[in-house]
Amino acid sequence: MPWATQGILQSPTAGTLLADTGALLAATFSLTILVTTQYSARVTIARRNALNDTDLSTHLVKTVSDAPTMLNGMGSIALLLNERIVVRAESAMIGEVQASILW
Repeated sequence: MPWATQGILQSPTAGTLLADTGALLAATFSLTILVTTQYSARVTIARRNALNDTDLSTHLVKTVSDAPTMLNGMGSIALLLNERIVVRAESAMIGEVQASILW
């Protein structure tokens, strides 16, 4: 099972990339996304185009302090060649933060 993460980051600023699958083959994927934050925070999950310069769709996730947020069993998502899934900090965060994408 592939796993993408930028590792544990300290107080990332808004827009910081927390996890990125990289360019994927055209296929249907079932994803599990795990986000752990030291304090309440907001992250965006985004489907990116093949050039990685535009969000095709996004979803805002709000986390709670010191409790992992796991999103699994979300169904499947069909991606075109070289599209990717990323998790970004929606706003500046305080403390340790880590996000992972597994597929």
